[in-house]
Amino acid sequence: MKALPALALLAALAGVAGAARAADVGLIVPVFDGPDTLARNVSTTLNLQVWRTLRRAPYPNPRKLDFGSGIIRYHTDTLDTADPQAVARYAAATEVQLVMYGSVRALGDGVLVQAFVAAPPDVPGAGKSELWTLRDGGHSVSLDLPRRVFDFDPVVLDRALIEFYKSPNALRMCAAPRLPCDSMPVGSDWLARRQQGAWANIVANDSGRAGWLYLPYLDRMPNSISDLAAGLLSYYRGDFEQAARFFGKVAQRPAVQSTTRNDAAALALIARVRGGEDVGNAWERLADADPGSLYAFQAVIMTRLAKALASPDRRAALAGIAAAVERNRALFAADDRWLAGIDAITGTAR
Repeated sequence: MKALPALALLAALAGVAGAARAADVGLIVPVFDGPDTLARNVSTTLNLQVWRTLRRAPYPNPRKLDFGSGIIRYHTDTLDTADPQAVARYAAATEVQLVMYGSVRALGDGVLVQAFVAAPPDVPGAGKSELWTLRDGGHSVSLDLPRRVFDFDPVVLDRALIEFYKSPNALRMCAAPRLPCDSMPVGSDWLARRQQGAWANIVANDSGRAGWLYLPYLDRMPNSISDLAAGLLSYYRGDFEQAARFFGKVAQRPAVQSTTRNDAAALALIARVRGGEDVGNAWERLADADPGSLYAFQAVIMTRLAKALASPDRRAALAGIAAAVERNRALFAADDRWLAGIDAITGTAR
C-alpha cells in the first residue's frame, strides 16, 4: 500500500448551542479492487450514500443533542487484503474508526460488489463509544460489537446509475439547487451544511466557495452495505435513533446473510435502548428470532438490565436476570469479563 492520498468529505452541520460536543468519528473508503473505472464508480457511490446520512443533530432536537462532525474519507489506493490485521493497521494509519472495502466486477448490465465493513478496535484517538456500558454503584458491564468485520453476500448494483459517480473530486457544484448551472469544482475537501433532496449544500474548504452539490440516483440503489456502514457510523457518533433505523433496514432484508441480519437486529435493539427508548418486550422477539446466538442473548440481558436498574421492583428484576444467566453459564468461559460484570451487578459474583 502506498502513501495515503485522500479526500476528506467532512459533514459538520450547524452546531447546537448549549450541547456537549461528541468526538469526530469517521469512515474511510479506499477504492475497491477491480477494473479501475468501475471500482472508482462503486467506491464513490457507496461513499456518498453513507455521507448523505451524516447529521450534526436530529430535527426537532428538544434534548439539544450534538453528534459532532462526521468524516467520510475516500482514498485513491486499494486495500487489497481482507486480513483483519492489515485492515486494523490501515485504520490506525488514518485514525478512522470504520473501513469499507471490497471488490467489484462487471456482470451484464450490473456490477457485482463484494464488500466488507470493518470496525477495528483501538484506533488511535478513538473513544470507546461502540461499547454499551451499564453501571451500578462501583460495578459495570460492557457489551462490545458482535464482531469487528461485517461481510455481505455479493450484491448487484445498476451499472448505468453508478457510472454517474466517477470520484468525489470529479463532482461539481451549482450556485443554486437547480439545473442547468455553471458548475464549479468542489476540490478535495468539503463541508456539508444541509441536505435537501438530491442536493447537498456544501462549502469547498480549498476555495471557501459555497454551493449546491447535485447527487442524483443515490436513493435508487438501496443496499445493506451502505446501510450497515451508516448504522455503525451513527452508532459510534451517539446518533442512536438513526443507527436503529439503518440497522433495522438491514435486519429486515431477507436477502442479507443470516449472521449479518441477526447482528443488525441486535444492534438495532441496543441502539433504541441506548437512545433512551422504552422498547417494552421487544427483547423477547429478538431472543425468539435468534435463539442460538450468544450475542443476541447478551443484548437481551443488557436490555433487561437497563430496565431493571431503573425499576421500582429492582430486586425481583435482577433476580430474574441472574436466573437467566445461570441457565446459560456454560456458554461462557470461566473468566469472561462480561459475565463477571453481570454477576457483580446482580449480586451473584462467585
